Amino acid sequence: MHMKIGRGPLVVVTPTMLQATQLYEELVQWYENEVYLFTVEESLAAEYSIHSPEVVSNRIRTLQFF
Repeated sequence: MHMKIGRGPLVVVTPTMLQATQLYEELVQWYENEVYLFTVEESLAAEYSIHSPEVVSNRIRTLQFF
């Protein structure tokens, strides 16, 4: 696998939230305030649920980074 990294933001997509969280926890040790996690619910039922203010805040902070 060859990966070319430029100077802009890098977006990483994982198949599951568990993998995303694990990767986030590893990367934040090296890059501290430069790593963001965009959380999502994995079940279809979650599409209809109301998200906590913390989840919404984290999503907005992540999107603002870009």
